[in-house]
Amino acid sequence: MGTAASCGRADLALTREGELSHDLSGKRFGIIGMGRIGREVARIARHGFLMEVLAYHPRRTDDEVRALGAEPAASLEELLRQCHVVSVQVPFSEQNRGMLGAAEFALMRPDAVLVNVSRGGIVDEKALAKAIVEGRIAGAGIDVWEGKVPRPDNPLLALDQVVATPHRAGRTEEAQRRSGLVSAQGLLDVLGGLTPTGAIDVIA
Repeated sequence: MGTAASCGRADLALTREGELSHDLSGKRFGIIGMGRIGREVARIARHGFLMEVLAYHPRRTDDEVRALGAEPAASLEELLRQCHVVSVQVPFSEQNRGMLGAAEFALMRPDAVLVNVSRGGIVDEKALAKAIVEGRIAGAGIDVWEGKVPRPDNPLLALDQVVATPHRAGRTEEAQRRSGLVSAQGLLDVLGGLTPTGAIDVIA
C-alpha cells in the first residue's frame, strides 16, 4: 500500500511539472506597429500584465513611441530577439506580405510566442509551423489567416502549441454600432477637409 501511494504522488508530481507554464509579469512584450490598436495592446500589456513593452514602428520617432506607452526597438530584428511575446498589429499591404517568415522566426527566443491579430498574409504560416515543430519558438496565437479561412490541412491547426481563434471579437451589437458611427464620422471628416480618426498608417 505504501508503495502504491508513493507511486501515486510521483505521478502527480510529474503531471504538475508537465503543466508548468510561465508568468507574463516581468516579461518583454513586443508590438509590431504602434497604431491605435497597438497603443491599446501596449496599455493592457503594461498595466494589466505588468510587462515591459517594446515597440517597432519605422515611421515614429523614439519620443513618439515612448509617448504611446512603449520603449522603442531600434529595429524589427532587435524586437524579435528580445521579446517573450511578439504581437503583430499592422494592416495588410503588399509591402507587408510575408513580413514574418523563416528568417525572422530564427531570430526569436526559443521560449517566445507569436500572436497575429492583424491580417492574414503578413505571417508565413508554413514557416511558422515549421519553426514551432523544430522548437525555434514555443508557440503561436493566430486570429487571422491567409485566405481569411484556414484550410483543413493547414499545419498550424494540428499543433498543440497553437491557439486558433476565428477573428470574430468584433461581431457584437456594440462593436457593430461603434463601427457604423466611426465610418459615418470618417466620411464627415473627409468632406470637411479633416483627417479621419483612426486613419490607417501602413508600415512599409
